[in-house]
Amino acid sequence: MPLRVALVSHSADLDGAEQCLLDLALWMLQQEGKFAPLVIVPGSGRLPDRLRNLGVDVIRLDYRSALLSEAGSFRALFAKLFSQRKPDVVYSNSSVMVDSALAAGELGISHVWHVHEDLKSFVECMGLTNASGMMNAIASTEGVVISPTSTITAGLRSLGVKLVVTVPNGVSSMPVIPKPEARDMLGINQDVLAILQVGVLEPRKNHELAIQTLQRLSLDTCRVCLCIAGDGDPEYEAAMRCLAGRLGVNGQIVWLGWMPDVTVAFSAADVLLHPSKSEACPRSILEAFSALVPVVTTAWRGVMDVVEHGKTGLISRYEAEELANWIRQLHTIPELRAGVTRAAKQQYDSMHTREHFCEAIARVLVGAYHAH
Repeated sequence: MPLRVALVSHSADLDGAEQCLLDLALWMLQQEGKFAPLVIVPGSGRLPDRLRNLGVDVIRLDYRSALLSEAGSFRALFAKLFSQRKPDVVYSNSSVMVDSALAAGELGISHVWHVHEDLKSFVECMGLTNASGMMNAIASTEGVVISPTSTITAGLRSLGVKLVVTVPNGVSSMPVIPKPEARDMLGINQDVLAILQVGVLEPRKNHELAIQTLQRLSLDTCRVCLCIAGDGDPEYEAAMRCLAGRLGVNGQIVWLGWMPDVTVAFSAADVLLHPSKSEACPRSILEAFSALVPVVTTAWRGVMDVVEHGKTGLISRYEAEELANWIRQLHTIPELRAGVTRAAKQQYDSMHTREHFCEAIARVLVGAYHAH
């Protein structure tokens, strides 16, 4: 009999954590009857649409995550569904999915909690006022908690979590599109320094600093552009467009919007700029590793779990001029660029592939079921 796994998503969108869930569900379907994934989503959107198109069983349930409601508000709703569908294991795919965790515990179902976020900085950046219920639930869980980095693992253990397993994120290998072809597809001039930023449009991703960095680089030369891939809060996007206008760089930004496949964006890019205020193990950095695109990132907590400064990428303080300087060096010192991308690709191949990620998560799920 296949292991019946209920995969609970905190949203119906298709950002980082949801992409991880999508990869896991599809991988399970490919394992010749070993798993029977059921994905539970809080509404319509890109995630359920993609899953249904690929043949995955999806249920829409009317709930909200702990980002938008008090912990426990939807426990009974999950308990009713779990009683009906009888999963062997419940997998809650975010720290904010408290109610599915509580319902699984109430019914005695094996539970695995995948905490994708650095809780301390995540709570601060998102301005959560109701975080105590979430933190208490994670600290008191009897099930396994999965963390993407050793820094987050240490933070979870400091909360009192009994069993934490570190599983680094993984992404699919990035196909190669010739750079001239990719730039033609995106409308980017062939002779510009193209900087890429990938992520949902929200303050936590710090597009403001990326735009300020572009402005510093534009003082050197006008042959530079910033390609922003992602969508999100319309008011935040409008504010970023206004900032770009005030700094005189609006014409040097390519707003790519949400992209179902970022292959062409990475193929067109010279550098990935990742100036986030809060991250765990960001997929865009791993995609850059795979695509041989060098990474310049800010020093968010735990960054050294993913990027080793001077070896697999370059790490900056939260200062536009310092970020610009590292980008300049990657652009003008071929040996630095080659060394960084080579080491980053080796790290990707050894620990960040989709197969590494899905196989490790599957081992945790099977182990949790047999240990329960």
